[in-house]
Amino acid sequence: MNLRLIECRKRSRKVLRKGGGFFHLLFYLFFPFFLLSCHKPSESSKEKEGPSNVIVVVIDTARYDHFSFMGYMRDTTPNIDFIAANSVIVERVYSHSNWTVPSVASILSSLYPSEHGAGVGERGKMRWLGIKDKSRQPLEEVVLATEYFKKYGYSSLFFSANPYLNKNFAPATDFHFSKRVSARKLTDLAIDAVDKVEQPFFLYIQYMDPHHPLEPPQEFVKLFAIDDAKKYAGWRFGEIFNFADQEFIEYKSNKIKLYDATLRYVDSEIRRLFLFLRSKIADNFIFLITTDHGEEFWDHVDLQWRWKDDPRNIYGIGHGHTMFEELVRSVIVIGGKGINRRNVNCIVSHIDIMPTLAAILNLPKVGRWRGANFLEEGFCEKKELVFIESPAYGPDSVAVVDKSLFKFILRGEDKRLLFNLKTDPKEKKDVSSIHPGIVDLLQEMLKEILSSVSGGGKGKVLEIDDDLKKELEVLGYL
Repeated sequence: MNLRLIECRKRSRKVLRKGGGFFHLLFYLFFPFFLLSCHKPSESSKEKEGPSNVIVVVIDTARYDHFSFMGYMRDTTPNIDFIAANSVIVERVYSHSNWTVPSVASILSSLYPSEHGAGVGERGKMRWLGIKDKSRQPLEEVVLATEYFKKYGYSSLFFSANPYLNKNFAPATDFHFSKRVSARKLTDLAIDAVDKVEQPFFLYIQYMDPHHPLEPPQEFVKLFAIDDAKKYAGWRFGEIFNFADQEFIEYKSNKIKLYDATLRYVDSEIRRLFLFLRSKIADNFIFLITTDHGEEFWDHVDLQWRWKDDPRNIYGIGHGHTMFEELVRSVIVIGGKGINRRNVNCIVSHIDIMPTLAAILNLPKVGRWRGANFLEEGFCEKKELVFIESPAYGPDSVAVVDKSLFKFILRGEDKRLLFNLKTDPKEKKDVSSIHPGIVDLLQEMLKEILSSVSGGGKGKVLEIDDDLKKELEVLGYL
């Protein structure tokens, strides 16, 4: 028997002797991960390994502050927590938009929305996805992740439960799927495809379950003690202004619990996917877990109620409508072969994902990439700011976050907001009048970015057939 495996089993017995009943439960929950971590390929198998496989997992509509390892009060992500404990954690991550289409295109292209062309609306115009504006796809000349990895000898697989992410987001794939299905079904499809392709492979998988409507399996509903989950699956109280209303208080509490239950469900499927990968390819892969954007639960409804500038007359819920942290902040967990555990303690954004993966694999950088390798020494000193744009609803809005964690938001033509995220992480106090010099500086930096991306162009309008229309209507897009 492998000596490393014998030693691991000895350690496991010591761990069990020291722990109590609850500790035993945790140990057996994660025992497959523990046992697989004991396995190390033999020298002969390592010679045959070849390039590392690449797995990118995106959780749609997942708030950064609802992950357990980010300090959330509920145990929503025990399996991701376990993975993160042996990986690189990047806590201060930003999406480049507050809804899926432009955000994911930035992940896949390392370009800003104004450059890759995916999204809605025109600069300076009011946005209303599905009514006034139709979703656009990435420009044909933009190099996306599946095409990039295919060029360098990887099989390319793309699985998305968000139906917006059609073939135009994943050219040159061996397998492509974009249809609204459950996390379990999506994992099944990905596992089946990985079994059929040659290595090395690039797998992109995007779970959709935390997106409206919330429909986790009953076992997860029970785990979070939610009565009559169907009452809270859809959105209500988008026009609420009486926060003392008992019906609203009950709805909000259960809505958030149901959202957390759904995140826990996705977490369990990520565990299943990773166990399969470890059984098939041992440790010959690198992985990255992130989110495309977050979700609002009335965090800034009071401000939106005063503005009253959303053409839908819906305030405080969902996503796509503001540039506040609950919608645009994300997380990244990256690990696997050759990546050592540590934290990256500075601002990182989604345009940095592709350059980082390429650097780990010693692959060349695409000339147009905006981002940089966030694992490289000196990255934090060079990363000056993050740029966010392309909302789905309301006035055209942009935002920048600088390395000192001041955040400037320009909403429409007349609303200028400044927040000090170090002292005010929930963005409750606009300090633009206190720091006019910082406002001027960030506004000037914003102008420079807008000038540099102005020639990007717009992608083709997404053609919507009857089947896709039904799916988008269920998801609240139309």
